[in-house]
Amino acid sequence: DGEYFLMEELKFNLVVFHPYRPMEQYIHDAKIPHVAQTAWHLIDDSYRLDLCLYYPPHIIAIAVVVMAGVYHQVDVDSWFNQLQFKPEHRQQVKEVQEQLLELYEDYSHLEHEEVR
Repeated sequence: DGEYFLMEELKFNLVVFHPYRPMEQYIHDAKIPHVAQTAWHLIDDSYRLDLCLYYPPHIIAIAVVVMAGVYHQVDVDSWFNQLQFKPEHRQQVKEVQEQLLELYEDYSHLEHEEVR
């Protein structure tokens, strides 16, 4: 019921910007095109959560690029450290990563058919 009232209050005008485009740019900037598919899947999985309502697209994009780099054993620290953003944004990146990792932990005990 609450969702209906929220949408009504917004006059059913809700625009959500997606992190796919900034993710592609960050992967290009970091020169790690081979992690793009993994990062894309991480963004897909982020929609199982409400991250896009709490964090701006560029924060989610940075978080998944770093996670994809780590997964593929690529050093993304130098790229990440050269980004010029506020300390609270670094904290938000960490929060997004933690929530995604929690999602995977929650789903890790389920059979493939149960994850839908």
